[in-house]
Amino acid sequence: MYVTTYAYLVILGILGYVSGYKSYEGYQVLRVVPDSLNEIGILRKFILQYKLDVWKESTGLGSPTDIMISPNDIDLIRLLEEAHLSSSILIDDVDGLIALSRDYARFREYSELNTSRFYNVSEIHEWLEEVAVVCGASCQIIDIGTSYEGRPLKVIKISRDGEQRRRIWLDGGIHAREWLTPAVMTYFVDKLINEDGVDPEVTELRDAFDWYIHPVVNPDGYDYSWTTDRMWRKTRSPNPGDCVGTDPNRNFDFMWGIGSNDTCSQVYQGPSAESESEISSYTDFMTTIGDSVDLSISYHTYGEILVLPWAYSTVEPPDIADLERLATICVNAVNANSTLVYEFGQITGTEGGLSMDWSKGVANIKYSYIMEMRGGGTYGFLAPPSEIVPTSLENWAGVVAMAKDLMQRK
Repeated sequence: MYVTTYAYLVILGILGYVSGYKSYEGYQVLRVVPDSLNEIGILRKFILQYKLDVWKESTGLGSPTDIMISPNDIDLIRLLEEAHLSSSILIDDVDGLIALSRDYARFREYSELNTSRFYNVSEIHEWLEEVAVVCGASCQIIDIGTSYEGRPLKVIKISRDGEQRRRIWLDGGIHAREWLTPAVMTYFVDKLINEDGVDPEVTELRDAFDWYIHPVVNPDGYDYSWTTDRMWRKTRSPNPGDCVGTDPNRNFDFMWGIGSNDTCSQVYQGPSAESESEISSYTDFMTTIGDSVDLSISYHTYGEILVLPWAYSTVEPPDIADLERLATICVNAVNANSTLVYEFGQITGTEGGLSMDWSKGVANIKYSYIMEMRGGGTYGFLAPPSEIVPTSLENWAGVVAMAKDLMQRK
């Protein structure tokens, strides 16, 4: 059978990805639903004591917390029962879902986006360069810096020739294992470029705004989740001791310092604010454009919730009514295009150094949000490629609705 050189090299890369991949055989994900403040406190103690990997954190009483447990933690189920914390098995076979999510079966054509599979970071960056050429003078690839391991940090600007317009900033891939987020970002890029002049709605949005999209904020971690550990979350910078990486979404220089100092924690805030080159490059660039940005959304999985500032405090920002108004517009549009039910709200108010809070508190972007997209159910972070299109469609509807509202309020 004839195989092109490119395909042969890709196949070799695939074999490299498969070998040496961390096994999660016997791992499960539990869903725990605390019904009182006391139960929330007990659950947090368990999480700290066992150094559990929290997939989804409770947003309040009756809201679930999802935690991954290893075969060595199986006694935790009994301990939860003894503490009168109700739990159920959300995912019985983490390793099986990992195999499902890692679909390498198809290769893409030049400048065409294949939404039936995930792309690794090299493929995403290559595709961005190619589609920018197709777009022409209206698109620009901006290398805003380099990661710890030397990978470029690429932002694509999609605009019109001529005068500067108001701006919208969208990013994904800040947490490595959340593979749906770079996929959704590339879908948005493809939509804005290839449907301009075809879809009147897209043309209107291109006319009104300059779009900045950063598909993979954490390329080192994302690559590591492909080559070595599918559940990797953090960056790849070294720490004292045996543990590697910082949670990039606890490393922004706004209310930094109230997070975890445990270098092995999944939410380790880093040795100092913006210690991670991925985050210092992000903020340096955003500082240059922030005063003209109308809307900033950082995309994550999972939870089906649009998160509002502040994450560091339960105190609401003074313009909370405006934030909730636009959030309502977004969530209504998403739900009209989804089989799921999204909502909006604040999170626990105990998390410092988040991108959303920095964007609002330092870059002065009024409408700053985090969108926790779909996942959950039987997938968690391990959504298969079949979830790319429905996730992209519903979240694109939300962005369109928000942008149209902002157009009317200029």
